[in-house]
Amino acid sequence: VHNHYGPNDLSMWQYDGWSQNGNGGIFFFNDTLRANTPWGPRPDYTRTEVQQYVRDNAAMWLGEFRMDGLRWDATKFMRRTDSAGTDIPSGWSLLQACNNDIDAAWPGKISIAEDFDDSDAVTRPVSQSGAGFDSQWDAQFYWPVRGNLSSPRPARLPPSRSFAGATRSKRSAACWA
Repeated sequence: VHNHYGPNDLSMWQYDGWSQNGNGGIFFFNDTLRANTPWGPRPDYTRTEVQQYVRDNAAMWLGEFRMDGLRWDATKFMRRTDSAGTDIPSGWSLLQACNNDIDAAWPGKISIAEDFDDSDAVTRPVSQSGAGFDSQWDAQFYWPVRGNLSSPRPARLPPSRSFAGATRSKRSAACWA
């Protein structure tokens, strides 16, 4: 999960003993706008060391451990301060770089964004200014499927959250690859 780290049991937290505003130090955003996500502190994507760490981590899972692909958790919190907040251009460019790396080294591997914004930019190719993900999770699809799979009896959901409604919405959604 590269949209947040720690701070519990995190060796990078205040790694060099420095911090600003009580935040994580050199590998984390320390300003009040970008420092936090709903789950913990946000890495500082403007730092070359952080970018390389994330890229190397993706390469490790795909190359050394031979995973079939990666699911990237809450990517909108890598590219924005909050659900509708300020853009973080360095987070967007990091996602693009990771997907370019994956496509170049492992063309058969899949990269999936959990973004929940239904933005076609997330799955648009990097060459067209997109993030380059192969697919993305969609809340309109996830919740009906989860409800039906985790219940001994299929849930009675309103039409907008039904499995049939989810599949209809996916057939017409440009962001679903």
